[in-house]
Amino acid sequence: MFCCSRNLYFRTSYLLLMEVYPIFVLEGKASELKYDTIAARNAIRFKGAKPKTDGVKTGKDRTRFHYVLKQCQEMLKYMGLLCLTGKGEAESFCAYLNQEGVSVAIKS
Repeated sequence: MFCCSRNLYFRTSYLLLMEVYPIFVLEGKASELKYDTIAARNAIRFKGAKPKTDGVKTGKDRTRFHYVLKQCQEMLKYMGLLCLTGKGEAESFCAYLNQEGVSVAIKS
């Protein structure tokens, strides 16, 4: 059973119906510079309780995030869509793809 958002499924389905073929770029391992920020966000979000991990071990307190990410990636794979994982932040990998001309947005 997928725990990722139903919204992801329906929004992606709508894009496909509109003949838009998205490339999904997923977060890689967080930079060590971001660890304090991640810990602070988790403290607020989970109010001191340890987040549910469902057995996923990915390090540095992002286990739940990576678990959900893997579930979404699996669903998108079943939909026949491309998912790429950056070495770090997804935004920087998207910028690289754009710079290299791999990603294109065409308005018709």
